[in-house]
Amino acid sequence: MLAFVRLIAAWISHRRFYNHMISKNSSRFETLGQWHDFWASLLLSAPDNFREYDTQQNKFVCVANQSDALTAGFDTLRSGLYFAEHKVKDDGLMRIIRELIEMSFEAYCAGEGKIGAHTLQECEGMIWTERQFPPKYAVEAERRAFGEVKRYAGVRISPYPFEGTRNDLGSVQRVLLDMAEKRCRQFFMENKVFKYFAYVQQNDSVIAEVVAPSRKKLLQSLTERAARQDIEGAVVAELVVSAVSGLIVFNLHEPGHPTVKAISKTNNWTYNDLRFHLNDPTIFPDDVRQGHSAPAQP
Repeated sequence: MLAFVRLIAAWISHRRFYNHMISKNSSRFETLGQWHDFWASLLLSAPDNFREYDTQQNKFVCVANQSDALTAGFDTLRSGLYFAEHKVKDDGLMRIIRELIEMSFEAYCAGEGKIGAHTLQECEGMIWTERQFPPKYAVEAERRAFGEVKRYAGVRISPYPFEGTRNDLGSVQRVLLDMAEKRCRQFFMENKVFKYFAYVQQNDSVIAEVVAPSRKKLLQSLTERAARQDIEGAVVAELVVSAVSGLIVFNLHEPGHPTVKAISKTNNWTYNDLRFHLNDPTIFPDDVRQGHSAPAQP
């Protein structure tokens, strides 16, 4: 019974976000959390996977005009920028954030889906700093906003992010991904939801779970342990929106390797093929500075 109630609650929540997305006159968001959930839904749907609930068929179906839905989705995203203004409290950074959103929209409209998604994710990290990426598209956003680059002057633009394959994983990342996938599928088999969980591989090759009161403190703990060199890798698994219709993300870290986000859409407590997005190292950043070269961008 509890699982059924959760399914209904997740369905109502997801339907509300889609209604926000396709409505040209959507109401303002009530909380920062609602806006962030919508942000995640937009990343899932852009540029051409917007859906709406068909009451006659009793299921989600593709929106007929995907272009209009994309425009409406970004309009709705912009309507919540007052939350960012309150959270960021930096007028200069807010101008860059606004430019990043416009750059993402332009990239999607031009058929550059990966650039659109990566730009929007970088923008997300400027507001929710625990998801922060090293600046890349922000350099051009600052130039567009101010006509010159000062805040990001001297920034080395990373070759990341780009999409790779399972072959780009290090040996420890592979082991940790296998462990995290098994636990995730067990959760799904039992119709259990979760926000995140994490494992590390210790120097003795033993895999242990890491528990922290928040995602921010979890990442802080992992970074500190990496600095002490008492772990060989880490994985943080996150469930975004819901298991019924959302996103599963496995964040994989290993010395000498890029951070890899293995991502898949979830559907009725299942997920299928993972897509591998390579980013600058975050937990083990010193390996790149000490001369490890990044793999060539395909």
